[in-house]
Amino acid sequence: MSGRTKLYRMKRSIIKIFERYTTTPKLIKNWRLWAFRRAVSPWFSISLWALSLNGERYYLGNDPIDDLILVDVLQNHRHLYLPDKVIQDKDFLILDIGAHHGIVAVSMLLHFPKSFLIAVEPNPDAHQYLRRNLEANQLTIRVEIVKSALSAFDGVGILSKGNKGSWSDTVVTDAKEASGDRVATNTITSILQGRQPNLIKCNAEGAEYHLFPELFSQAIYPAFVILMAHPEFGSVDDLVFLFQRHGYQVVDVASGHHRPRLHCYLEDSPLLRRN
Repeated sequence: MSGRTKLYRMKRSIIKIFERYTTTPKLIKNWRLWAFRRAVSPWFSISLWALSLNGERYYLGNDPIDDLILVDVLQNHRHLYLPDKVIQDKDFLILDIGAHHGIVAVSMLLHFPKSFLIAVEPNPDAHQYLRRNLEANQLTIRVEIVKSALSAFDGVGILSKGNKGSWSDTVVTDAKEASGDRVATNTITSILQGRQPNLIKCNAEGAEYHLFPELFSQAIYPAFVILMAHPEFGSVDDLVFLFQRHGYQVVDVASGHHRPRLHCYLEDSPLLRRN
């Protein structure tokens, strides 16, 4: 490599560092530290507590996906995760499927202060961060952590690590087809144990295609569903039709090119505001 090429690459790296630093949203009190973390993230990781302007604390570890989720929750897609249409009551139950590190769970619990949340997360690496975020915001008493993957049966699966960060991890039930950590799998019936969620957030790499048919077959109809659908695992159109057949309104909310993000809700539910 010539000296000129090295100089050019160094210049490009400096420009990218500057761009990542200056484009970091000013959403938290310790913004400069967060901007520095983002600027140097391609080379090394800096863990930190992000202190929101409203007082929440979010731990950002060595997974850069945490930064993307934080921006979504605090700014870009806040209306997706914290819908104003929902009215909570004293027995408000949230089911968070794919709870990851708990950034969305913390935001939901603080937004709905009378709620209780069931956090379903199969990744063993995520559990320590999930609990850390809940403890830092004094929310553990309002959460049940289920350390398993949602599945069509109770048993054991394999957590297969994706190549696009922790969001692309999937659980497969045929051990011959994947290698990875063994994790528990549970049906929604086993997880709920007779409880009926009012609000569901589902981002579970295809588990939605057996979750909602199972719920509806048991006459369990949550008032509001925040659904991140995965076309690579099933038909989104069929899933939307299933919701509509059971009386749900389905609204596209901030969908990406390959990732539909939907709000599905029962218009006449007493837990929803009228338009």
